[in-house]
This record gives sequence, structure tokens and C-alpha cells, in this order.
Amino acid sequence: MPEVDVVEMLLPPLSRMQTRTLIRNLLGKTDVEPQVLRAIETRSEGNPFFTEEIVRHLTDSGSLRRGSSGVWGAESPGGRLAIPNTLQGVIRARIDQLPEAAKQQLLRASVIGRSFSQGLLRLLEPAGDADFERNIGYLLKHQLIFEKKREPEAIYAFKHALVQAEAYESLLPRRRRELHRQVARVVEESLLGRGSDVCGILAYHYSKAEDWEAAQDYLRKAGDYSARSRPTPRPSPTTVRP
Repeated sequence: MPEVDVVEMLLPPLSRMQTRTLIRNLLGKTDVEPQVLRAIETRSEGNPFFTEEIVRHLTDSGSLRRGSSGVWGAESPGGRLAIPNTLQGVIRARIDQLPEAAKQQLLRASVIGRSFSQGLLRLLEPAGDADFERNIGYLLKHQLIFEKKREPEAIYAFKHALVQAEAYESLLPRRRRELHRQVARVVEESLLGRGSDVCGILAYHYSKAEDWEAAQDYLRKAGDYSARSRPTPRPSPTTVRP
């Protein structure tokens, strides 16, 4: 594998003017009350992702509304906004605000991984759930996930690794283990036999399900696949000396 040069880039925080421009752009390039701008920029400290998540949280919750004059302002009396102290707190609040069916779909997706196929997620849905497409549409609309690929099968991904992490951590440990077991069984039925990568995935999910015997079995299989796929080394040419 060729070596890849990695360049570390330190991005400075957005300036006050840049943060305010970002807020206005997220709200449709319209006017925003000065106290709202101050509250968001103070809490986000120039972090663009934090700024965006705060705006999404406030609009999703209805705490921030566009008035009849076209200006965005706080809905609460006195114009005060309740904003969680951390980025993780804002993301968790956004997840908790979701309709229950959409929230559960997001939690199931978080167990699969950062990216997930529509087919695999659908197989994890409870029997008789007819709202799969509507829930996916809701998560897309609220920009918690995005579509990476459409053909031949839709592939989605969490907008940010922190969104997946917060969704995953919000699951109770027992429920998390159950979902990892479900994912493993679905993968076994649909993908087993495709190589070491699938065995590695199964080993991961079974280990998270705390099924240690199955996890060890698939780790061994992954190793066997890897060993068989290695090219046979050519013998070194022999030098004949007189």
C-alpha cells in the first residue's frame, strides 16, 4: 500500500461576524434578534458544528420562531433561550425531541455503525411497522442522517460521528446488547460467505452482544479467510557460484 502524507490542519474558531452569518444562513438568510445571536455565539464559541446543532435544536423544539415581521426570535417570555452547555448535550436534546418511532429507528441505526444500508435497517424494524419510509424521511429532513448512495441500494450515514455516538450511548446496556445480537443474526443470514470482512463484522457485533463463543468463532474464521487470501511468496532466485 502506498504511503499517504497526512497534513494536520488546525482550524481557528469562527469570528463573531462569521458565526452570525452562519446563523442567519441556517435560518434562511433572514433577520435574527440580537439577543438570540448573542446567546448562540456565546455558547458555541465559534465552533461551526456546535452553532449549527444549536440552531437545529432551537428550531426543532419551537424555542426559536419566526415572527410575523419575518424576524427570528425566542418564543419564551423575555426572549431567553435554554441551550445545553455542551455539544453532546445539544445533540442528545435533539434526539430526545424526535417522535418516538423516528427516535427508535435512529437508535437502531446507531448500533449498525456510522453508515448503514436501508435493507439492513429495515430488517431490524419491529414486525408490522409501516412507517419506515416516513421515519427515514424525518431523520433526513432534520439532518441527523444523510443519503450517501442511492443505487443499487440506499446507503445512509450519520451526519457526524458525535450524532451516532450520542444515539448509541443513550441506549440502555441490555437493549444495546439485544440490538447487536439482532444485527449479527441478520448479517449471518444475508451476507455470510462473502469473506473475512463479514466475519470481522460478525465478531464485532457478537462481542458487543457479549456472546463470546460466537465472537471467537468468527474471529478465527476471519483469520482463516485472511490467511487463504494472502499471495504465496515467490522463492528467491538462487545464485549459482562456480
